[in-house]
Parts: sequence; C-alpha cells; structure tokens
Amino acid sequence: PLKDNDIYVVTQTGDRLDTLATQFYNNSSYWWIIATANNIHDASLSVEDGTILRIPVDYTGIVNKFRK
Repeated sequence: PLKDNDIYVVTQTGDRLDTLATQFYNNSSYWWIIATANNIHDASLSVEDGTILRIPVDYTGIVNKFRK
C-alpha cells in the first residue's frame, strides 16, 4: 500500500532492483517489493535510466504479510 513516507528515487545508470533493495533494505532478495510497488512484472532486475521508482519504507510489514 502507498504510504506518505515512501521514498521516491530516479534511477541512474547501473541501478538494478536488487541493488536498490540492498541499498534501502540491506537485503538484495527484497527486490520483489520494489518491483511489486512499481508494477514491474518482467523478469529483468535492471531498470531504465531516469525511471522514477517508489521504495516502500514499511518493507518489514510487507515481508511479514507474505510469510503468513
């Protein structure tokens, strides 16, 4: 779900969903949280330069919801 405190980033050359997950969540395997929040459904972890991505801040709540 969209939250007021979510972070928005503009991607740069070399940015990938897994490296962004590492940067914001300290866990590259949480790339799917960023992908889902941004309706990215292809198999690629790379993103085009200049793409605006929403980074959900409450990732622990999201992870816990999917663990049930």
